[in-house]
Amino acid sequence: HRKNTQKAGMHDLQQQNIRPMELKALQFSALYATSFLTQMRFVWQRSWKLFTRDTLAVVVRLSTSALMGVMLGVLYYAIHRADVQYGRVSIQHNMLASLLYVTVVYCSESAAQEIPLLVKQRAMFYREIDSKFYSIPAWYMARTFAQWPLIAAQALMFVASIYGLAYTEASTLSAAQQLYAMWTYFAGVLLMLMTATTFSQMLAICTPNEAVGNVLYTTLCTLCRMFGGFVIKVSCMAPWSRVLNAFNFFKYALFYLG
Repeated sequence: HRKNTQKAGMHDLQQQNIRPMELKALQFSALYATSFLTQMRFVWQRSWKLFTRDTLAVVVRLSTSALMGVMLGVLYYAIHRADVQYGRVSIQHNMLASLLYVTVVYCSESAAQEIPLLVKQRAMFYREIDSKFYSIPAWYMARTFAQWPLIAAQALMFVASIYGLAYTEASTLSAAQQLYAMWTYFAGVLLMLMTATTFSQMLAICTPNEAVGNVLYTTLCTLCRMFGGFVIKVSCMAPWSRVLNAFNFFKYALFYLG
């Protein structure tokens, strides 16, 4: 049967005037079958469906950000009146620094939800990357764009809740200055959420399982917050420990918020 099949194949090649030695492997002009934008569009559509199909998770994510903002707003209610009430200039400065630090803690911890979500999709990601279905930059950018509206809404609800309570009755600033200050705070929170989300994605990809990723993420985030310069001043650190502060990605968002 095998000989008959080979003879039939050779007969077909002879009819098409193709010699066996002239058969060559398929060659493509590009590494991927589609363009970069097409890859991004496909991954974005799939990622958006993955993020939004679980409506309960979306509602809990946004409602908890608003609830956390309200709780922190109650804790730091009318923060600008601290100096008048206690007669010390340093009270308000300490409260502002602690408020910014608590904001960083919330942003970094809320991004930990990305680790279990990405670990579940990791097998599919590796299979499609090896199959040259899309490139890694296209996957990352599309996934980031798909998640950006949810992160922006989370940051907006958190900032609107906390800012209205912590800076209520601030007569020293005009309405335009208040809006600009609120926008600056929102941009800093959004930057921190995006940075922490990217960092959690990296650990979800690099670590062997979800448990290891969660442990490493919590440990590294704690170290980064400690060396951020808010708990301990950089000028008071030992010279060799200041090198760690230079590699701390939380530092830049902290300085922006400050």
